[in-house]
Amino acid sequence: MTDSDRRCVPPCERILSDFDKHEFCFECLGADHAAQGLEGECELCDVFEFRVLRARLAFFKRDRATSSSSWGSRFELAEAREADPSASPVHSPNRDVLASASGACFGTSPEPAEDEASLVSAGLDSTASERSSRDTKAIEDLIGAVTKAVDRLHLDWPQEQEAPKDEHAFQQFIECSFSNEGQVDRLWKYGYDGKDMMHIDLVNQAVVATSEPGERLAEERQGKEYIKRKEDKLKMVCSAVKTVFLLSNNSLSKAVKPSVFLSSGGKKEEEYLKCAAHGFYPNVIRVRWTQTGRPIYYGV
Repeated sequence: MTDSDRRCVPPCERILSDFDKHEFCFECLGADHAAQGLEGECELCDVFEFRVLRARLAFFKRDRATSSSSWGSRFELAEAREADPSASPVHSPNRDVLASASGACFGTSPEPAEDEASLVSAGLDSTASERSSRDTKAIEDLIGAVTKAVDRLHLDWPQEQEAPKDEHAFQQFIECSFSNEGQVDRLWKYGYDGKDMMHIDLVNQAVVATSEPGERLAEERQGKEYIKRKEDKLKMVCSAVKTVFLLSNNSLSKAVKPSVFLSSGGKKEEEYLKCAAHGFYPNVIRVRWTQTGRPIYYGV
């Protein structure tokens, strides 16, 4: 006990640290106050870390499930830490700690040796286990703080969703075919995981199944209104596609004559002529050599 520490109101022997402005220790204040402190409803509890406030509440929850013990018993602290491993460890044989390392609320233990055995039997004196859970508890504290803030601000907090075991894709394909004269065909078909299921037959005004899974879907979609909606949608999409190509000034939509270049090369008696053609559309061309207006097929 330091000069700045003070005792709780008798007969309680717990010791309060200098920065704890409560008149009574956390145990004398009771479980309701511990819950209020965790929820942020007690201004005097704002000086304590979230894990400390949570450990105090766990102390009372655990105490209700077990037989009552005397004030200041270190066995009570052992049970509180069993319920909440984030509670601070015992630093000396004659003190209980349910606060941060700097101390907040202390109590004497009348039987330190017996209670030390209880701590060891409960496995709470293991430094390794405390360190292993520290990182996990830090994450839990952060999630707890965020959750509490979300509740107070009335925000939507998305629940964690399990990743789907199997992923599948329901696909729709829209096709618009054009020629130099204009649109020649349009198509709307459905697929599942890359396999065709059904398509809209605009000529016969029907939904045609192309696989066994698509039979039920096609049967459900038979109807003039459904087919009419799809046909109107196709007209709108294909019209937009045509407009995009017209406004793009795409030179490939028109036939273009080739540019031809002739050159000679080679040594004496091995001279040759070379013809190069490029910049033409469509991309299929036939090149012929002629002499005095007649095609030459040999000796070129």
